[in-house]
This record gives sequence, structure tokens and C-alpha cells, in this order.
Amino acid sequence: EVYHRRPFIPYDIPHEVCESARRLYITRRRLHVVVQRTQEIGVRMALGARSGDVMSLIMSETMRPVALGLAAGFGLAAIVSRWMVSFLFGLSALDLPAFLGASGFLAAVALLAGYFPALCALPGWIR
Repeated sequence: EVYHRRPFIPYDIPHEVCESARRLYITRRRLHVVVQRTQEIGVRMALGARSGDVMSLIMSETMRPVALGLAAGFGLAAIVSRWMVSFLFGLSALDLPAFLGASGFLAAVALLAGYFPALCALPGWIR
């Protein structure tokens, strides 16, 4: 029997390419929303809003869907892990450090993806 050897591609390279594209998409989407709301932000600033208020507005709008997604994902992961314990030996039903680590990493990526568009919303920021 003849085996055809496939070229070696480390697992992390395609994964990192997909993650980079996803991060870039989130940042571009948030920046697009900020640019569309430039007049609204200008009016808020003219009415007395501080830079921190604008920054917190953009960041809260960025993190709200992330928090909902993390909560739903955490719940589904707990359900699936309880189901998987019956198939795999040596797994705990709820691996809290793994769940919290993955959730923290995704939240940090979302924070960074929303931070730069929020900076662009501030007056005096070079676009």
C-alpha cells in the first residue's frame, strides 16, 4: 500500500492566520461604526462630554456583545464538557481554569479591537 506524504503544516499557522483575520475584522467594523457616528460624537463633545465619556461609550458598545457571547459560550461549554466526561477518561466535568483562561483571552482580544477605534473617536486623534 502506498502512502502519500502530505506537506507538514504546523497546527498553529492556519489557526493564527484565522485569528488575525478575525481580530482585524472586529477592529475594522468598530472603526467603521465610529466613523459613521462622528457627528454624534462631535455633538456630545460640544454639549460637554469628556474624552473619557466618549471612550467609555465606544468600549461599552464593543464589550456588550462580547459579554453576552462569553456567557452563552461558557454555559454551552459547561454542558458539552459534562457530556464529554462520559467519553474521555481523566477529564473533569468543569475545568474552570481552562474556561476562564479562554474567556479572558477572548475578552482581551475584544478590548484591544475596540480600544483603537475608541481612540480615533477622541478629538485631536490623527486619522
